Amino acid sequence: MFIGEIVEMKHRISIINKPIFVLLSICWIMVAGHSFGEIIHFQKSAYKGANQNWSVSTPLNGCIYFANHHGLVEFDGTSWKLYKLPNQPVIRAVYAISDSLIFTSGYMELGYWNRDKSGNLIYHSLSSKANRHFTRNIEFWNIAVNDSSVYFRSFNPVILEYTNDSIYAVELIGNPGVMNKVGDKILVAVGDVGIFEIKNHKANPFLTGEFFKSKQIRFLVSTENQKLLIGTSTHGIFEYDGNEISPWHPEWTKYFVDNELNRGFFADNRLILGSIKDGIVIFDEESGKISKYNAESGLGNNTVLGIETDSWGNIWTALDDGIGFISEHQEKSYQIEPLPGIGAIYSIAKLDNLLYLASNQGLFVKPENDNGGKFDFVAETQGQIWDCQVIGDQLVVNHNSGTYLVKGSAAHKIADFSGGLSITRDTKNPDLLIQGT
Repeated sequence: MFIGEIVEMKHRISIINKPIFVLLSICWIMVAGHSFGEIIHFQKSAYKGANQNWSVSTPLNGCIYFANHHGLVEFDGTSWKLYKLPNQPVIRAVYAISDSLIFTSGYMELGYWNRDKSGNLIYHSLSSKANRHFTRNIEFWNIAVNDSSVYFRSFNPVILEYTNDSIYAVELIGNPGVMNKVGDKILVAVGDVGIFEIKNHKANPFLTGEFFKSKQIRFLVSTENQKLLIGTSTHGIFEYDGNEISPWHPEWTKYFVDNELNRGFFADNRLILGSIKDGIVIFDEESGKISKYNAESGLGNNTVLGIETDSWGNIWTALDDGIGFISEHQEKSYQIEPLPGIGAIYSIAKLDNLLYLASNQGLFVKPENDNGGKFDFVAETQGQIWDCQVIGDQLVVNHNSGTYLVKGSAAHKIADFSGGLSITRDTKNPDLLIQGT
């Protein structure tokens, strides 16, 4: 199956796979309902691959695909599947044109997948057509596609172009750092030289000059107003309006440099930036809202190696450790709060606008609405607490050393029976409490 069949296949697959993403939408409620509207972190135990995911691709109304260190990972909204290459090299890049035509590339290998009659993906290597252009240990790190051709980029000064079942070598004057489709153009950034457009099997200068000296370009994207954003890991982000290059949001440049920008993706008026050290930052051009998601807020890992959005505006990230999902629905249904020094939490309770946490290290308290405040230790409660609960207007704490009543931040021991596990009202005599120890 070759690139000339793409248009017909896109239409056919978009119809076939519409029910798949209905299942996906339901899946968030069933499997991870507490995370709906925010973040889900998928670990390798879910998708059965390696920790590292290098790239992500989301065809229209289809499955989600990841270039994983162990193979091609497919997610259909309810289940994961890992496809390994015959000689099992690392896959560095994936580009899914549809659910039945998926290009991948990696270590000494490039090719495409399509489906057999049972719906399983079958791999077709293009390396025999391309290996005359291979150098020792060559790796292809990203893929770009236009209407008639597929392009594979390594760090060598050549782009391999797949057109009409043939491989062409597009020579460059330096080593490429990144390649993206921007508008209707395939653009390649060449180190210290500038940006070139790949057209008619040649690399033609698009934007060159002294500006590009000593800048490591990590992404090229077009904004809603057709301006070109040039993202670097060393100098921040720049905007090219067709006449001049200027810094983009210079007040963020230090943050971009300190956290090493690595990926950029523009969709639905949002610029989604992935870093090496601090996860995802989203700039919404229409509302002016800025959102940030990192390991502390539930992303799972701060090193973002790939970004893409699906047909519903949800964000998928290929991470150095796992896979990240950020819902398009940003209304928070929960908040993750790191609690260093508190230990393992066994029970929580609220009384008189105070929030209590019972842990293996004691009881901690803070005002319920103090979102930024820290929990304070309640004196005399050091040690394992198994349960705390409000009964009437009193907080009863079941401690390993006995039972306490707590008022505000003061604890009073009322029983010495050790190992208090739970306590409840006597159903026949509500004035009495029954405790299990």
